Amino acid sequence: MKIDHLVFNILLFVLLTLSACKKKNEQVYRIEGKVFDAVTGAPLSNVSLMVEQQVVVNGTYNNNFSEAASATSDNGGNYQVEWDRATINALRISSTKSQFISQLINLRSDDLSPGVAYTQNIYLHPEATLKVQCSHSGVPGDRITLRLSNALFDCICCNTEGVTFFGNTDTSYQCKSYGDYWLKYRKEIRVNSQDTIISDSIFVPRFETAVLDCSY
Repeated sequence: MKIDHLVFNILLFVLLTLSACKKKNEQVYRIEGKVFDAVTGAPLSNVSLMVEQQVVVNGTYNNNFSEAASATSDNGGNYQVEWDRATINALRISSTKSQFISQLINLRSDDLSPGVAYTQNIYLHPEATLKVQCSHSGVPGDRITLRLSNALFDCICCNTEGVTFFGNTDTSYQCKSYGDYWLKYRKEIRVNSQDTIISDSIFVPRFETAVLDCSY
């Protein structure tokens, strides 16, 4: 009789524990995945991740993003975040790591289900620097225009007009670039009323500075 009573108490405890866990899971959202180097495919550790959300409070939309959860990827690039269930208007996850280009991904709140893990893998590009230097001694009518055709970042020579240097000049500037990446460029040169066009590319190694000489 005592044994039966003990078994009953153990089963009751297990059932109550499972029920509590299930109830807890139904009250949280969970996102998990891996962070990779976008070039090599290797997992990235020590990546800081933050989930931010816009929530509905008392029937009113809040346009401000607030932190919902944060985590750091482990040695295998794995991460997991969870936070209390809410009525979400907008959702995003940011990822940052030193010497890598930060990324912000907008997520669909409709893809989240309470107690069910949503998978979101992340690919970060290594960072590098492109240094453009230009010098020229000539008449005011001389000029060179530099355009980058496949840059994946914002810089003054990536727009439609590119960047133009006129006449006598001796200058340089730097732009952030994706590392381990071939940048295609076009030089449109005018010297003594003669036009020349040069199209080429330059390799920008990760974590380093590549120099593009636009002297003419």
